[in-house]
Amino acid sequence: METEVEDGLHAFPASRGVCPVHPQAEYADWRADEGGLTKIRLLNGTWAWFVLSAEHVQTLLRDKRLSADRLHPNYPQESPIHASGPTAKSFRSMDGEQHMVFRRMLAKEFSAQRIDELRPLIQETTAELIAAIKAKGAPADLFTDLALALPMRIVCAHIGVPFEHRDRFDVWINALLAREGDPADAMKAGQEMVQYIYELIDQRGAEPCDDLVSRVATGPLARGEITRDQAMSTVLILFLGGYESTAFSLGTGLLALLQNPDQLARVRAGLDTQGVNRMVEELLRYTSVTDAGMDRFAVEDIEIGGKVIAAGDGVIFHLPTANRDPELFTNPDVLDIGRDGPRHLAFGWGAHQCVGQNLARADLQEAIPTVVAALPGLRLAVPDEEVPFRENVLVVGATSLPVTWDE
Repeated sequence: METEVEDGLHAFPASRGVCPVHPQAEYADWRADEGGLTKIRLLNGTWAWFVLSAEHVQTLLRDKRLSADRLHPNYPQESPIHASGPTAKSFRSMDGEQHMVFRRMLAKEFSAQRIDELRPLIQETTAELIAAIKAKGAPADLFTDLALALPMRIVCAHIGVPFEHRDRFDVWINALLAREGDPADAMKAGQEMVQYIYELIDQRGAEPCDDLVSRVATGPLARGEITRDQAMSTVLILFLGGYESTAFSLGTGLLALLQNPDQLARVRAGLDTQGVNRMVEELLRYTSVTDAGMDRFAVEDIEIGGKVIAAGDGVIFHLPTANRDPELFTNPDVLDIGRDGPRHLAFGWGAHQCVGQNLARADLQEAIPTVVAALPGLRLAVPDEEVPFRENVLVVGATSLPVTWDE
């Protein structure tokens, strides 16, 4: 990939401004002005193609001429800190049949049936967290007290990470997902997390429990079908995806409802199962929190939209902007929890779609209607513009959700 930056390239990433819900306005302009495909200057001085239209995202994420191998020198590093993360290749970074081997191995763990078995735990945990919120009284921080706590507890139970170790993972994850900071901090965090997971795999292999780590350790790892490094990287990527993304989707999804009282009233009035499902899909589309991280590089020339992505070029997909593409969605900047139309792209597209998407959906389907029903008159306790949020990380969104309600 070229190391010399061409004149006139767009600087990446752009700021989200003052709203954690809406993607960067500049990106929508680039999508409209440049056919959904443009070049951007990365923080490390290199450049990559930037994909912004829903059509191009869907087409390219199905194209086998793009590779997800993050250890390849042509893989676009969004910032120097990302190049300092764990070096073991996860199934997310594999291509073709090698990738599908792991998808098939994990299919049962995240099937609709398996996730339905977790719903009683999700419901019980949600009820416990809401009871604690009500006992403490208004105002409360729904992000810390619910959106962070729920997916952490569920993913710990499903994967097999002791819940009492959750604080360690918060520190490690924040260091690994930042775009800016000291690369040495990311490397240290990655090394500590990797060592922890190795030790957990060894422990579960000797004394298995009813969790994913135990089934991997006593199954494909014990049979020699995967290596210890591959087992570790699989557990790592599942934990990162199952916690961080879901927490911000839940918190920022609740914020979007609070900012749209007419839609919140529809939830408060009661939704049937189909209505809840539509609400969650719309919130995932409208608040897409995976700001980037869906990166590839071309192994062959690809002609698309009148432009040529040459072999070796890096490619970065921006799913939030694609999810606001008016070519695919009617009135895309309007939140409509009854929307019944094309599938959103929040979980990616093609062979590398998020393997844990059923679990993320279940967390939101159970938590959002429950908290709205349990806290009558739920509303923000601060003006919209005072809700803090984070950017310059791969997963973005509100970092605090101060609310009050009618006692």
